[in-house]
Amino acid sequence: MLLRCTACHGLRRQEGDLDLRTKASMLKGGKSGPAIVPGNPDESLILKMIHTGKMPPRERLVEVGVKPMTELEIERLAKWIELGAPEVQVTPDATTARAGSAPGWPGRGSKVELSMDALTKLASPRLRTASALPTGMPPFFTS
Repeated sequence: MLLRCTACHGLRRQEGDLDLRTKASMLKGGKSGPAIVPGNPDESLILKMIHTGKMPPRERLVEVGVKPMTELEIERLAKWIELGAPEVQVTPDATTARAGSAPGWPGRGSKVELSMDALTKLASPRLRTASALPTGMPPFFTS
């Protein structure tokens, strides 16, 4: 679900007031109600929406850059719900962490804000003489 659903129901966007990043947020649900009913996949709204084709909306797939869930993924989701939706520890990444909420993830306004500044600056290549340059190369590449 993190791969398929959180583009619209995750950290940055929570369409229908639904956040699918945690079990607690799935139980809370959104405007239409709880997304899952642990132990009962047939009553879980998320599976109903997937099976009827309402989610993901076909017209928005390209826009948000996701593919529909495969049959195997849907079966695994149903089995997970049937088992009571047991929680699994997930290593924080861009879909699950809020800025500053996980070790190694900088907070807003920090010196390292997931920007290019965090990368090591690379030195420009230097050649010993202008004659070593390919034809037409500007001479500022020489020492």
